[in-house]
Amino acid sequence: MSLRRWKESRKSLKAMTRKGSLARSPRQPEPPSMETESRREELFGAVVKGDEEMVARLLENRLVDVNTTDSNHLTALHYAAMHARPNLIRLLIQHGADVDAYDTKGGFAPIHWVVINSHPGMSEEERVDECLVELVKGGCNVNSKDFNQATPLHFAARTDNKAVVDSLMRLGADPNDTDMLGRTCASVAKSAETKILIIKLADLRARAIYHVLDTL
Repeated sequence: MSLRRWKESRKSLKAMTRKGSLARSPRQPEPPSMETESRREELFGAVVKGDEEMVARLLENRLVDVNTTDSNHLTALHYAAMHARPNLIRLLIQHGADVDAYDTKGGFAPIHWVVINSHPGMSEEERVDECLVELVKGGCNVNSKDFNQATPLHFAARTDNKAVVDSLMRLGADPNDTDMLGRTCASVAKSAETKILIIKLADLRARAIYHVLDTL
């Protein structure tokens, strides 16, 4: 090829590039969609309302990162946990939600919020249990600690939430974990009944483990 033809060919290539005439290589992956503040708000709003279809659409179309956070570092999974929405918890985890993400309000993981926002005798007791099960199935740390080293079981004991105490211990919560003041879950229990329940469940678990080991 002559020098003149080479220069003409190079000029033509530059012109095509400027005009966008060169097609993207089919092997090059498409960049993810740009996330905007409005998309984040849309995701959080849909979770709070329980709009599973909208949440699925946003995530499946990659319009927003499943682990995007607000100013308090709360994620969509935190909000799903706060509002006791087991189906959304499952959906978010399927899309890669971080089950142990901590916020900056108190160092709370999603499992903390399930317990904090539940109350003894509340009508959503079954949903709360489902939320805990979904989070643990998704790989969360049932003994997750906040900024004060308190676990979800500490919160359940402090509020006398026996149903949640039972659920957490069934899912593997450690009653001997201590907070930053060295207090166990039984020692912070609001009532004697809750304290006795924790001790009883811990004893039953120990007996079950001993029985299994004894049969080996």
